[in-house]
Amino acid sequence: QLPPELPPISSFKPSELSFNNVYSKVLRASCLGCHDSGSGRINLETYSTVKENVAKVYQSTIVKRSMPKAPTSPLTSYQLGLLSAWIQSGMPEFSGPDTPPPPPPLEPTFESLKYHIFEPKCMACHAPGKPVERIPLVELKHFIDSPLDIVIPGNAEESGIILTVTGQITDKLMPPPKFPSGEPTGFSKLTDKQIEVLSEWITKGAKD
Repeated sequence: QLPPELPPISSFKPSELSFNNVYSKVLRASCLGCHDSGSGRINLETYSTVKENVAKVYQSTIVKRSMPKAPTSPLTSYQLGLLSAWIQSGMPEFSGPDTPPPPPPLEPTFESLKYHIFEPKCMACHAPGKPVERIPLVELKHFIDSPLDIVIPGNAEESGIILTVTGQITDKLMPPPKFPSGEPTGFSKLTDKQIEVLSEWITKGAKD
């Protein structure tokens, strides 16, 4: 039974009901910080893995509203409605000529890193109104102009972000595995590939 407060399926265009759109609007920013290939949990990165686990996804996000967990913000009514409508429509991977394009590949550019890493892994805490808003990681200037040397263009090895995501600063591993209370955050470490591309971007000057 569809929760009554959610937008009905009829409020969504057929072109919206595709995996690519659900990935872009729901999964990427709200789920992949904890549910990627390196997490050891349910992987929500690909169409096949989401489809395989769709019953669990529906129960936890739409019925029980137990996911996503803090500090990630709860799904909005639009996100819940879109996810539910997509599932009830048979989980189409594609939905015609107006289907949004597939997710772009991870590349050593700021926009690509923001899309694949910073939004799902960092902004749940490092953004205005979030637990660590004093150290924002939203715009390029936040990385380059930080007094904490988060990014030192041309010098990946000494950039704070590389030192923290690789665990070289043991008490400041990012994303943090636990909250100050000791409870697990659920966030998974960056993969070797993500760290490699992040380092490449910094080495090349972190210009865009």
